[in-house]
Amino acid sequence: MLVPTLLVRPGADPPGPRCGSGAPRLTVRGTGTATGTPDVLTVDLGVAVSGPDAHDALAADDATTGAVLSALREGGIADPDVQTTGLSLQAQYGRTGALDGYSVTDSVVAKLRDFSTAGTVIDAAAAAGGDAVRI
Repeated sequence: MLVPTLLVRPGADPPGPRCGSGAPRLTVRGTGTATGTPDVLTVDLGVAVSGPDAHDALAADDATTGAVLSALREGGIADPDVQTTGLSLQAQYGRTGALDGYSVTDSVVAKLRDFSTAGTVIDAAAAAGGDAVRI
């Protein structure tokens, strides 16, 4: 419910520039509160994999992310409610400073609209990605 609050100080000049011929101004401030029942659960499923070279690391990410996406689709999540974001490829170096491989991180964001199946869908997506998935 929005409750308007009227602030009037007799004889005080309002802040800011004056209107036209110095006519008085009215300032209104309000505070509101909204309530409702949640209807969307957003889950962020991170994927983190590595490989000896960039090609293998990206292929591992593609396979793992693909499995996660398939599990979400099989769980009834519509394509417009699923998005991959934030793909990152990083070189990894060993203690001697030599290139040791590459790591890839990726993120899948899904909007789940059916709360009765949300836990099952998240479990299936996590299982599909295995140890590479972070929720």
